[in-house]
Order: sequence, then C-alpha cells, then structure tokens
Amino acid sequence: MRISFALVIIMLSVTALAHAQTPQQPDMTQILQQLQQFQQLQQGGAGGLPGGLDPSLFGGIIPQVQFTSLSATPSSPNPQEKFTVKAQIPSADANSVNFSWTVSGRARSDLSGRGKHTIELVAGEAGSALRIDVRATPPGKDTETASLAVYVSDLALVWQADTYVPRWYKGKALPSSNSEIIVTALPKISLAGSAIRPENLIYQWSIDNTERALSGVGVNVFRFKTGAFSSRLHWIRVAVEDTQKRIRKTGELLIAPQNPRAVIYAFSPLGGIEPRSTVSNFSVMKDALVDLLAEPFFFAGKSRNNFSFSWDVGGSGAGGTPENPYILSVDTRGTRSSNIPVSVAVDDGDIFTAPAIKSGVLKIQ
Repeated sequence: MRISFALVIIMLSVTALAHAQTPQQPDMTQILQQLQQFQQLQQGGAGGLPGGLDPSLFGGIIPQVQFTSLSATPSSPNPQEKFTVKAQIPSADANSVNFSWTVSGRARSDLSGRGKHTIELVAGEAGSALRIDVRATPPGKDTETASLAVYVSDLALVWQADTYVPRWYKGKALPSSNSEIIVTALPKISLAGSAIRPENLIYQWSIDNTERALSGVGVNVFRFKTGAFSSRLHWIRVAVEDTQKRIRKTGELLIAPQNPRAVIYAFSPLGGIEPRSTVSNFSVMKDALVDLLAEPFFFAGKSRNNFSFSWDVGGSGAGGTPENPYILSVDTRGTRSSNIPVSVAVDDGDIFTAPAIKSGVLKIQ
C-alpha cells in the first residue's frame, strides 16, 4: 500500500518523538530536507530510507514503507472486455517476486507464481465490480499487499445531423458542410451497486485540435457546426468521470460530412412517390404526361422551400410551378425521340456548397 508523503512526515515525526532519548525537540528543518530525498525515492527508487537519511533523527527506528501498487488497463473496462492488472513493486525486481492473486475473494493459483506481476481478466456486466488483491513476496523480504477495485462501465456516443431529408425517408440524416451536429454521450456507470445518473457526471469534450471545448457537470450533449468544406473530418472526444474521479471513461468518433444529393422520382398527385422508382432509366408510355419530383438530401436546413430547383429536359431549361418548383411535368405527346434526357440541379444558396445534380433518361415506349 502506497503511503503519501504527508503521512510519512507525520509518522516519522511521531516516531522520532516517541523514541527520543532527551526532551530536546528534533531539528525539523533537517528532517524536512532529508525527507525530500524520501519523496524522490518514493517516486521511482527502492524500499527503505535513502542512504543520506540519518536514522538517529528518529531514535534509530527506520520506518518500513510498502511500495506495491496495482493499476488496471483500461482503468474502467467495458462489459466483457479483456483488461490487465499490473503489480508495481519498485523495491524489488518484479521477475524475482512471488505474486499471489485473489480476484473477488477467489484465490487464483492459475494466475499466481514467481514473476507473474501482470494478469489478464475479463470484465463482467456494466455496473459490476471486481476486487483484485495481491500478496507480493520479494526474496528475503517481508510480504507486501495491495488491493484494487475495478468498476465495469459503458459509454456510447450517438450523433444526429440537422440536415434535410424527406419525411418518408427511414435512413439517417447525414451531415454536410455548414450543418449542425448534435453528439450525445450515453454513459452507464455504477459504483457500489448504485447507478450514477448521467446528469451527475463530469464531461470534458474536445473537437479536432481544441481540447476542453466544453466541460461541466451534466454536459452530456455537445453541439458543433461542420466546416465549409465537406471533405473535412471532425474528431470528437469526450471524457466522463464521477465527481470523486474513481471512474474515468473516454469515447471518440469521427464524423465525415457528405456532399448533398438530389434524386428524381416518378410522382403521382394521388399516390405520391414510389421510393424505388428513381429516374435513372425510367420507362414511360408514349403520348403521356409524366410528373417528376426532385428530392434533396442532406442539405443544411429543414425546409425544401429554402432550395432552388433548375430543371433541364432534352437540353432545354424547364421549370416547375412557382408553388412546387421541385415538381416537373413532362409531356411526351408528339415527341419523336425514344429517349428524353432529364436533369435537375438543387441549390441551397450557400457559396461553399456545390449544387446537387441528378440526371436520368425517360425511355418512351
């Protein structure tokens, strides 16, 4: 068990007073100076006292300090995730130390033995915990012990883009340039069998090269706007901790903006559109009136009325009605061609966003 530097000062001071041969107060300045060596030793050296520390300051009593500690990687694993626990014992060569491991009260002889300072375990369900204990016995030295509680937790990140899609569309709205993205962290963290509500956790959000773009208690939603160019990726990261910093979970995701799209569908005033009837090579009857509808996808914005639609039929510009510019009627009566090229360009007016263009061919039967 690691003893803090402040606690060592108190312990050594009390020991010195208890064993002093005379009522004279020890020179505390000298004690503090030499204890600085002890702190340096604690951070990366060996056991016992540093060679320059005078035991007479403490009545000839040399304190015994244990340095064995345990660490888990990751510190709070996901459900069913493999993780490692490592025993660190700076006072001895770990390969010569005999380690005896216990996991949740069960002795694990299969994990124990000389030099077995690192073990691998599998986490349980979210909200569960494992207690790991180790007894480390260096050659010719006293046995040291250390314990560690590993809490199993989970963290999911979900996002949604504030871009236009038709109401009938069942897919996910994708981000495009200059669109707003909302990322939500969904942690599942428990301590001592009690779930911690997401609003009681601490969140630290980062985006791209900006660390701590947003932080605070209960801030599990992060909003940002994509850049002007759709080719730029956005790297979102979040760290979630309980208020006592016993558990720390991290998550990240990459969001890739897409180019907006346009699709042409055959349209019926009574039946609407058939999503599977996209106009790439669409067959129509001769001497008929065909209605076509252009649907934009993934433009920044929520209303189709905010976009402009430029139609082209057989190489000539055309337009829909002022009320419904996204609907175009094509009259095949009298046409001599068996194929009529049709295209539409949808523009949202953003100078950084290229119009979405869709082309197709009407095959006259």
